[in-house]
Parts: sequence; C-alpha cells; structure tokens
Amino acid sequence: MGALAIGFDVPYDFDQDIYDGDPETRQATNDLVNDFRDQGKFVTAICNGVTALSTMRDHDGNSLLEGRTVSAFSEFIPRANGQWYTSRSLVESNGATHVPSGSVGDPTTRTDDVIVDGMIITAENWNAACRFGEVIAEQLYLQAVDEAFTNNDMFE
Repeated sequence: MGALAIGFDVPYDFDQDIYDGDPETRQATNDLVNDFRDQGKFVTAICNGVTALSTMRDHDGNSLLEGRTVSAFSEFIPRANGQWYTSRSLVESNGATHVPSGSVGDPTTRTDDVIVDGMIITAENWNAACRFGEVIAEQLYLQAVDEAFTNNDMFE
C-alpha cells in the first residue's frame, strides 16, 4: 500500500479531490487486506500507507493496527476537511503505537525504520524502502522454512 492508497481508505474529504476515494474502493481494499490476514499472509505498508492501514477494520470492527507497534510517515497527510492531520495522530487514534522517526536501528537515519509486529510489517517512508523490501523477503523466507519443517517437507 503506497501513499496514494491513503485516498482510498481514509474516510476524509480531502481538499485535493485526487486523494478522495469512494466507498466501493474502500470496502474492496479493506476486504483484500482482511483476506490476507485471514489466510495468514503478511500485511505490509510504508509511509502514508500505514495511515490508510490503521483505518481498516477487522471482522469485529477493530483497527487492523490496534495494539500494534508501527513505523510510518511522521508528518502531515494531505489536507482534509479544511484541517491538517498528522499521520501519527491518525495511526495512534486507531490504537497503534507509532515509534518516533529514526528510532529503529541507527538513530542518525530513517533507512532502517522497519518494524515487524506479528504479521504486520511497516516502514517509515521512501528512505526505508530498500530495508522494507529486505525485511519482507526475510520474513517470507522464514515463514516458508517454518512451514517446510512443520509439514516435514524439508527433506523430501
């Protein structure tokens, strides 16, 4: 989920119409993410995509990020409803803990600001995109190895 995805799932009236999604797209996006979660697949988001993910709801109506720790864009999202909102305020109002910018790994850079919390993988912004991809690949590899051992497929 990238930055423009925010317009498809954040239920605001953005001052720039390009960011406004529609109810059908919001529902389809929410359903797709829930399908991933239900199938035990990783759900990943970077930058403002984490904000959009925080507004998605599970089958019980809770935020998919409720109780999770995430890394996400820390600044303002596009202006909506005539107001400025920060990504942090939206993520935290939906029950997640948003770590400070640069607080993961090397504190002098954002390039490693990637967090794995269960099956949720989040990254701060474009600076962390390479590490984000590496972490997703690492987690998929570990999941495949674990499944192979669990199913005794490792030596067949």
